[in-house]
Amino acid sequence: TLSGSSTVRVVAPAPDSVMAVQKIGDGVESGGEAPCIIRYSLVPIFMIFPRVTGFLIATALMGGNDYFVEQANSIAEAEFPSGGPPRPGYPQLAAVVFSVVASWLNFFPLLYKNQIINLVKFAMPGSSNLPSNMQIFKIDDPDPEAKHPHVILEDAGVIGKYNRANRSLFHFNEHVSFFVLNVVMASQVLPVETFYLVIVYMIGRVLHQVLYSVGGFGPHALGFAFALVSSCTLEMMNLRTFVAFREGW
Repeated sequence: TLSGSSTVRVVAPAPDSVMAVQKIGDGVESGGEAPCIIRYSLVPIFMIFPRVTGFLIATALMGGNDYFVEQANSIAEAEFPSGGPPRPGYPQLAAVVFSVVASWLNFFPLLYKNQIINLVKFAMPGSSNLPSNMQIFKIDDPDPEAKHPHVILEDAGVIGKYNRANRSLFHFNEHVSFFVLNVVMASQVLPVETFYLVIVYMIGRVLHQVLYSVGGFGPHALGFAFALVSSCTLEMMNLRTFVAFREGW
């Protein structure tokens, strides 16, 4: 056991187990490789579809451009009371750019994770919690021919629940920076809608942690969906605000 917020164990693959982890790092998952279309499609799916959904929700919440013309004029007068080159909407656009790139940085490792861990298979009921591991370790041995099991997080019992609860916390830390930035920018124009989306996001994060800890890998996806859609809706609200400000100005 290592000191820190998680505990680890050494695991040796069991050939006779359906959920055995075989040759981790060689591209072989439990029960066989993930199909190519699944292996490489998760990143575009997570990057595109939540934002399409968020854009549709944001458009429904925000309505027409008249409100944004008034907001653009108000912001311009507040920032440049004596005249000048007002450019309302660019802070919101900056939040969108930051958010999209930060989201890409979070999802990019899935390209490799799903090559060594069949995420779709592991999401099935009764499967292992191997996908909860952010890293897979090896035992340091000066003998290059030595064969050792890989080191992964303990996933059984109370220790497993503790590890997964902490994994959910790390997951929140990975996403919260750009969420907060979108909240700050969106609240300047649509404070009430932003408030309700924050509530949805917080409900999603609590569900993510509780379901992940108690139910293991798979059930936590419900909370993740709530959080992801609300975050992307805020992001698209900022994008829609920028477009409306430019059209209105």
